[in-house]
Amino acid sequence: ERGGTLWRRLALSEQCRLIRHARAFWDAHRYRMAPQVVATVNHARNEGRLQLRTGRVIAAQASPGADGIDVAIRLHPRLGAQVVVEHFDLVVSCIGPTHNVTVIDNPFIQALLRRRLAQSHATGLGFVVGHNNALVHAGCETAGVHVIGPLSRGACGDIVGVPEISRQAREVIENLIFSRSALSQTGAGHNIRPPAAA
Repeated sequence: ERGGTLWRRLALSEQCRLIRHARAFWDAHRYRMAPQVVATVNHARNEGRLQLRTGRVIAAQASPGADGIDVAIRLHPRLGAQVVVEHFDLVVSCIGPTHNVTVIDNPFIQALLRRRLAQSHATGLGFVVGHNNALVHAGCETAGVHVIGPLSRGACGDIVGVPEISRQAREVIENLIFSRSALSQTGAGHNIRPPAAA
């Protein structure tokens, strides 16, 4: 809860700077491995079957004349910062899901953007949201469409764990129930369809 409050207090430039410099570190350390997984990893490292190195992939291509992939990696400065090229039989990307809605291959999300019912957050993390997490486009809220969870991460902070998502969902639902109750009491809510969650 405090993390979201602190996140919203940052200027957009500071949010983007934090994502640029610390997101990979944060995502890698956000959760702990189960003890069984730690034991398996340590066993593989002790046997020399697994090496852990910090760096950045800068190129990858099929190995000429052989099966597999050649990957160019720029090692972390503390490892010398040189570029090394390694051959692998198989490469698995474990960077996790993207939260950039402009590149997510989901027809519903793309329809929201195309119909101008939503827009990408400037940080590249999810949608712009307004009051009660309603989707926003060009400064106007999209009535009846709310988003919870990781796709509100740019606006709300680190919303990826079950406790944060549950708290956010409860707040959105309670506000929706309160709003509908208020409309019913004034007689203004007879023709309003139930809100949809995205």
